[in-house]
Amino acid sequence: QLADQIIQEAYSRHATDIHLGIGPDGPWLHERVDGVLRTVPVAPVLRAGYAGLMAHVKGMARLDAAQQGVPQQGRAQFSVSEGTLDLRVSVLPTPGGEHLAIRLLKTPQLLSLDQLGMTAEQHKLVNTLLTKTSGLMVVSGPARSGKSGTLYAMLLKLNTGKAHIVTLEDYVEHALEGLTQVSVQATPG
Repeated sequence: QLADQIIQEAYSRHATDIHLGIGPDGPWLHERVDGVLRTVPVAPVLRAGYAGLMAHVKGMARLDAAQQGVPQQGRAQFSVSEGTLDLRVSVLPTPGGEHLAIRLLKTPQLLSLDQLGMTAEQHKLVNTLLTKTSGLMVVSGPARSGKSGTLYAMLLKLNTGKAHIVTLEDYVEHALEGLTQVSVQATPG
């Protein structure tokens, strides 16, 4: 219940990320709202229930709750009144205890290239680049700027069945019919 309450309250404050850790003075909680990290007062029950909360969130994200000395990443779904949130969960061991980061993502609708709001010139350039048989296209920008949406729109455009498409993704955000999508994670060291 405590984990659900933290996530629900963060979502109601329009937070995109939750950061939870423990230090010499006990647990701390931060939320990122409009790109700014804010400290959230910690409920007394969190002090006593920190280990249980960590185990519960790990279970939600299908992580190994028994492992505490290694970084872990996973995903979970969380229901809110407007639909479903996709939670990306990262656990990082520190000398004082495990720290938790949760990214709160509304499950977006996939957009086509036509719906991305590009100018006519940009749209023409992207369509031309997508017809090339070789090359490299870099899509970059700050967090939540539309990189994934743009890449998925491109994949939707390319997914005609005329080519075998394989993706390597840090997380497969959307499973697309007809593609081979591989979820990869960087290995430490």
